[in-house]
Amino acid sequence: MSYSNVPIFTQAIKTASASLSAASAWTPAVNSTTNLVALVTGGTNGSRVTSIILATTDTAANNVFLVLDPGGAGTALAILGQVNVPLQSGTTASVLAVDALSSTVTGGLPVDNNGKRFIHLAATYKLYISVVGAMTAGKVLFAAAQYENY
Repeated sequence: MSYSNVPIFTQAIKTASASLSAASAWTPAVNSTTNLVALVTGGTNGSRVTSIILATTDTAANNVFLVLDPGGAGTALAILGQVNVPLQSGTTASVLAVDALSSTVTGGLPVDNNGKRFIHLAATYKLYISVVGAMTAGKVLFAAAQYENY
């Protein structure tokens, strides 16, 4: 996309989902995507991730890494945040799913005009998720993202 002083607006609203089933933990390393699951890949002209919702059937809390992969090659990974997903969040009565972009969870992200945090992804950049500790056997963590391509 060429540079311009004319405002550029998103062109296509997208959704993505991923799930981790009894997943093993990701060991933070700058060049290891082992145990990471791709949630969103930046579109041709980049993307803006506006929502990430996490839910789990696990009977133990899950902590989830949000990991950015600049360029999408898996060689310079960076942790954007770590989100606590209480047991059975979003999958049982009275326990809400978790907003992974909440200001109390992932500080330091840019804020839009509505006061909501978001993540910019350049073309080919990837946003991964993984658990901090191994999940309980037979349990699932669900992730849903809403994003917009430029």
